[in-house]
Amino acid sequence: MEVRDTLTGNFVRLVPVRYEFQHRTGDSFDDNWLVIGLQVQCNDATWAFEDPALLVDEAHEVASWLLAAGEGRLSPLTPDDHGHTQPDTDFLEPTIGFGLVAFSLQLLTIRVFLCVESPPPNMQTEWPWNFYVDLTTTPSSLVKAADEWTNHLVNFTVR
Repeated sequence: MEVRDTLTGNFVRLVPVRYEFQHRTGDSFDDNWLVIGLQVQCNDATWAFEDPALLVDEAHEVASWLLAAGEGRLSPLTPDDHGHTQPDTDFLEPTIGFGLVAFSLQLLTIRVFLCVESPPPNMQTEWPWNFYVDLTTTPSSLVKAADEWTNHLVNFTVR
């Protein structure tokens, strides 16, 4: 699944790669961790990582969030008193998060928050979500990304 900024060409690409553990361990968390491949282009920087980042259920939540954002069913993020925003998605491993910045029928902007292993490798990040990539695209492109992500998840069921 890729979301590409229509104005700058920046993008975030996500793909579920495999279960962290090929064989079931008998632990509901370990059995359902997915290794996620992430590739980012932001301004002049491009980087990638591959790490256990989402549980199977959480990966499906990403598809639901993308669809809801593309259909205009989410409220934009509200900055705190210091102007900071937090993702409105909540995953066990704080590697990636999503928030809606702005929505219109023609264009929307999502914020992809990157934390822990996922920001640029040369960047020291502080908790919480102080690095993000804003991507402006069309609502139909985001709905398409939700469909692509769902198709990627077909082989990853809760074990």
